[in-house]
Amino acid sequence: MELELAEVNSHGLIEALWDRHTVALYNQHGSFSHSSSSYQAAYDSYYRRQWDTLAGNGDGAHVAMGTPRELDDYVRHLYKMTSMTRREIFDDLERKWGGGSTEEALKNTLKLALSLLFMLKFGLAAGQTEPSRGCLLWTEGSLEGCIREYFDQEPKLETRGVRLPRSFDAWSIQSIAGIEIHFTDNLIDHLKFIEDAESKKILVFHHVSFLECHQSSVFPGGFLDETLRTLAIIFPESEFGSYGCFKSCRTPWLRKLCNKDSACEVDSRLGSCETLRGAERGIENFRFWRDRLVILKQEYDEATPRTLTQFWNDRRNRVV
Repeated sequence: MELELAEVNSHGLIEALWDRHTVALYNQHGSFSHSSSSYQAAYDSYYRRQWDTLAGNGDGAHVAMGTPRELDDYVRHLYKMTSMTRREIFDDLERKWGGGSTEEALKNTLKLALSLLFMLKFGLAAGQTEPSRGCLLWTEGSLEGCIREYFDQEPKLETRGVRLPRSFDAWSIQSIAGIEIHFTDNLIDHLKFIEDAESKKILVFHHVSFLECHQSSVFPGGFLDETLRTLAIIFPESEFGSYGCFKSCRTPWLRKLCNKDSACEVDSRLGSCETLRGAERGIENFRFWRDRLVILKQEYDEATPRTLTQFWNDRRNRVV
């Protein structure tokens, strides 16, 4: 069934599931751009792409719901079932929304609903291949337990001598160390370092609005806040923020970086996560993302300038 583009949007989910106080502040003060509704744009784009992939023509798969509004109803229903097991949730879906749908359609429906609710990838749809991207394997236990078990793990890497100076940010990571910054909609892939024969890159989960507004307790305590603080390290507001008519020195560079990534629409609130100073930047203050920060910082420290511009901009080891 052909749907008008306006029919496929996330407005209903945002209104029902996001923190209303934070959304009200967005609407009152605006966000990164001139439009007060711009905080919705990145998640709205994500919603449409997820619908097209799993429910539209994408890979030929189908879901149990005929319209996005029906899907929204199920997502709101699923939001209240996070303590249940996969089997219980699937049986509930089949009983209440099945309506003669195939098992494959029901599985795709659950994947789609989970991806919209938590911005996590739970397995791949038929025909999809993303070898460098992570996904959760949920076969038993509760939904909440699966998510917490994945993220709530003790850091393993040595942190002695690892510092996160203010000069360590997105601009220097890419312009000096030559590590390409790519944006991801999958929270599992945040800060994942990928190296191949041609390049080095780091994936950054950019959905600031989602992190600030998400209300579910399925994530470990402090996890969403720590994720925001990693964005404050990489995209500090003092360097990348925008305050009315005033723009920080790296704001134009950030806009260009966001526009370059055609795979997704980057959240316009990226660069508005404050600026961490002094002891706030200590690696010991990060638990969930500590190991990935350590790996990124080591790659950054060991990178040598390959171009004259990179050499000229490199201030890491200079004595002044």
